[in-house]
Amino acid sequence: MKKILLITAVAACCCACVEEYGSSLGKEESASKLVGNPFGEKEAGTLLVKFTDNAVKGMEDGTFDSAKVLGGLDEVSIDPIFPASSDNISVSHGLHKWHMVSFSEEISVEAAAEMLSVHSEVEAVEYNSLLKSSHTSESVDYTGNLLTKSAAAGNVFNDPMLKDQWDLVNDGSLEGAVAGADVGVKDAWRLTAGDPRIVVAVLDQGIAVIHPDLADALWENEAEMNGTSGVDDDGNGYVDDKNGYNFAENKSKPTYGNGSDHGTHIAGTIGAVNNNGIGVSSIAGGSGVGDGVRLMSCQTFQKDGQSTSSWIAKAFYYAAKNGACIAQCSYGYNDMTGMSASEIAAWMDKSVEYEALQFFLDPANANCDALETNIAVYSAGNFNNPSSLYPGAFEECISVTAFCPDFLPGGYSNYGAGCDIAAPGGDIVEGDANAPSMILSTGIGRDGQLSYVYKYGTSMACPHVTGVVALGMSYALKLGKKFSREDFISRLLTSANDIDGKLTGSTSKLWVNGNKYESTDVFVKKGRMGTGAVDAWKFLMALEGVPTYMTVPGKTLVIEVGSDAYTLEIDSACKEALGISGTPVISDGKIELTCTKIGAGKIRLKSTVGKDEAGVIPELEYQKEISIVSRPAVAQNGGWL
Repeated sequence: MKKILLITAVAACCCACVEEYGSSLGKEESASKLVGNPFGEKEAGTLLVKFTDNAVKGMEDGTFDSAKVLGGLDEVSIDPIFPASSDNISVSHGLHKWHMVSFSEEISVEAAAEMLSVHSEVEAVEYNSLLKSSHTSESVDYTGNLLTKSAAAGNVFNDPMLKDQWDLVNDGSLEGAVAGADVGVKDAWRLTAGDPRIVVAVLDQGIAVIHPDLADALWENEAEMNGTSGVDDDGNGYVDDKNGYNFAENKSKPTYGNGSDHGTHIAGTIGAVNNNGIGVSSIAGGSGVGDGVRLMSCQTFQKDGQSTSSWIAKAFYYAAKNGACIAQCSYGYNDMTGMSASEIAAWMDKSVEYEALQFFLDPANANCDALETNIAVYSAGNFNNPSSLYPGAFEECISVTAFCPDFLPGGYSNYGAGCDIAAPGGDIVEGDANAPSMILSTGIGRDGQLSYVYKYGTSMACPHVTGVVALGMSYALKLGKKFSREDFISRLLTSANDIDGKLTGSTSKLWVNGNKYESTDVFVKKGRMGTGAVDAWKFLMALEGVPTYMTVPGKTLVIEVGSDAYTLEIDSACKEALGISGTPVISDGKIELTCTKIGAGKIRLKSTVGKDEAGVIPELEYQKEISIVSRPAVAQNGGWL
């Protein structure tokens, strides 16, 4: 018996959810056309069918022999999965071939799949897999001061809850926390806080579009915003999709509520409006002048946490066609854990979901001028397993593991094969008292009102990397640079910080195994959480091409520059961020400086060359920049993992 997992939480724990199901692959001859996930529960009365080009042409000109292909099914209907999919890019991915075949629920989907698979007009058959949570836990409401503007640790923005967001700015004041065990975004905000040209599609439960900290961060479909209610004004196949679409319920408005605010929480981490004097801060939510990224609500999960393969596929297609350049995906399939990559590929790489993902990642659909393709970010999983969940484990995607405010891996976090990078996911706690060690973001309180709540999980770690990716795209636009997906992701992963420094022996953390809290030794995760902890500042420096030198507070950093002919410039913001007193000097071709704070900044070196005594050769000014980063731990290789 196999298990199917959805990493989508409808409550505070955000624990991965397991449901056990039986399955049947049918006869050997029909199994050859069966694709996708065959192991979980299937939606009754529906199949996802990929027809041949000739069959699709026959549907268009009326020559398709429906009696021959569908004759064994009662109450049958066929509908294209992707609207308006006749363009060249869609056709090249075969998306125009995919149809939803609906029939009487009295016929089992296994039997129907066998009937359809024998026909030459059918290329592939896929069960419309049901993803359903089996474990939920309530969110923990925020009970701190909602009014006092943030001033902790010299915070950049005035959002009152920023002082409680260790994941963004960890000053070590939280009990057990390690200063600097965060996403490294505070100093990055001096360079960019986001760009509205960057659109992030959140494939999850619906975003609470009227939340006061999110309403001004939403992507807006101008044609529908300025169009006629009840009319598909932009002709994209969806009516009144002003801020995205609810694929789970086939309507424009998202649905959300107490226990179903997973997508709202994720959206807040990525792009809640910064510096507006209310609520939380976010990674890429701008600086309060409308400069943050935009959030597209692609609801693929119902309020009860259930989803289907077809809804997810539709969301990828919609996101690509409507301007999203990042897909935020906190879900995955646990039933494939332990299978080899080739075994998984045999099922997944011909599925409608995977083909829609490839459509989203196709360079022809790139929606950011700074990147040749779009980016998909997934959570690694909350089952304490030694491999990432799929689809995140696929090479072209980013799979995110989770660490806690003490810089230790989350006890729940998957690790190992397929995992790419770690981010703040929060710690598991029993009871509300230690909720501050979880992740605080926008949500819906226990009273059902729009509010702010704590959650934890790789579901929460994932949007931190999504937010940093969004910042990177924003900064690349500012620099006027353009990257391939491979180069962009490589710079992200190689700019990560050491996360193994505190893993020096047996260290226990809690995780939820089914409905039970259990203890696990996270030492086994050493070197297996991806390349390290995501660092926004270092990533922006990698994109800019500025070399970074790592140090720890209180230790003298020596930088070889090769000459005393340079003059050194360091601005007040850099000195304040790093805790540098005075201005460092160059002696014997070296710069020596000591940082007293966790932080980051840039130093500029200038020199003049070329001038001769007669003034024939003009004087030229040469300058270069270097980045200084002070973090709680530095790997022996300087952090270049």
